[in-house]
Amino acid sequence: MELSSSGQAPPSQTRLRSEEDYTETSQSSSLWLELTVPQHDSSVRLTVDGNSRQTQKDTVLQPKAEEMAAEDQTVTLDCHYTSTATDVYIFWYKQDGTSRPQFILSRVTFGKGKTEDEFKERFSSTLNPTMKSAPLKIQELQLSDSAVYYCAEAHSDRKQQKCALKPPHAFNTIQPSLLRGKLEGAGVDGHLAAWTTDYLTNRPQYVRLRDCESEVVVCSTGAPQGTVLSPFLFTLYTSDFSHNSDSCHLQKFSDDTAIVGRMSEGNELEYREVITKFVAWCELNHLRINASKTKEVVIDFSRKAPHTAPVNIQGLDIEIVEENKYLGVHLNNGLDWTHNTDALYKKGQSRLHLLRRLRSFGVCRSLLWTFYDSVVASVIFYAVVCWSCGSSERDRKRLNKLVRRAGSVLDCSLDSIEEVGERRMLAKLTSIMDTPSHPYTRLWGP
Repeated sequence: MELSSSGQAPPSQTRLRSEEDYTETSQSSSLWLELTVPQHDSSVRLTVDGNSRQTQKDTVLQPKAEEMAAEDQTVTLDCHYTSTATDVYIFWYKQDGTSRPQFILSRVTFGKGKTEDEFKERFSSTLNPTMKSAPLKIQELQLSDSAVYYCAEAHSDRKQQKCALKPPHAFNTIQPSLLRGKLEGAGVDGHLAAWTTDYLTNRPQYVRLRDCESEVVVCSTGAPQGTVLSPFLFTLYTSDFSHNSDSCHLQKFSDDTAIVGRMSEGNELEYREVITKFVAWCELNHLRINASKTKEVVIDFSRKAPHTAPVNIQGLDIEIVEENKYLGVHLNNGLDWTHNTDALYKKGQSRLHLLRRLRSFGVCRSLLWTFYDSVVASVIFYAVVCWSCGSSERDRKRLNKLVRRAGSVLDCSLDSIEEVGERRMLAKLTSIMDTPSHPYTRLWGP
């Protein structure tokens, strides 16, 4: 980066900078691409500042510090990598100002890769496994090409199906300065966005235990815990990253994220790209993936299922498990509800014990009913719309046994699993059909 003696950029230059601070475990490196248009001629100057980022075994380096070119000329941005894997993926991204990174293209050792339609005409790259390089070539240079360019590397010889990613202490990582831009980009009034930023900035906090008080610490990161505002702001903070296609989609609920991919004929490129893009986006937004809580479930019903290597995120292999809990529902690689039923039955038994104890204390019937609806039934019938039709007869009998025991405590007959599931299913379908904007409405036609 060219600076004057005072440490400031020359006044005649137009500079686009990113304030993102990458972690040391990142597998990507950034290129600062700047355009300067001197007023005395029509030449264009591109200044590039490359910073390498590496993991324990993999390195991505963009060596050139400066590129000079004029409008309509061609420029090449170098990218070199080191990797122990044979199947390497290289991804190039572009970021304009404070907007989110935009995927340009990908190149793979064994395959063709992918290039976004808007970049196909002027942007290209060739991955050279021998030289271990994948330079980005930009033809017919334009002023709109002024941006931050960076490349990222991923590798694997595996097949994946579902990967659940978890940022640690997600609500504590919100950056107010980034949040304000996202709020305004979503159409939120500027005054309200500024008020929200001010509310999250310079918050004094301390701990008090009886007569003892800790020192006051000023915090300007994250959102206060235990409020409705925290998950709402985090949802807005992460709303600018999404992906949904026929073979791969990303689903988010507050700080719980799952990437689901469908593989056919061993093609897993899109699934890998989405994971790499999401990890890179998290780094740019100061969100660190919690590898210890990130799990992968592979669902494969073929007779000879191939060996599956784990997903690798920032140099760490993600554990492949047979069963995983997502949003309170237990899913396994056999697509049955045995694990989920075991969890509901165990929790339902402990809640039913409390109901019996309350009756032994002589609590009135109306309060027993309230306790059953709010504490016992909420557990037994949790997500019943999802599993009531697909669960086995054995599983339904186990849960119905709990329902009958609860009925004997309340001295009345209660609806069975099948009855509650059917009633709630019809209510859900009716709600979907009455909502034209719901994505499932198209299943019923016009």
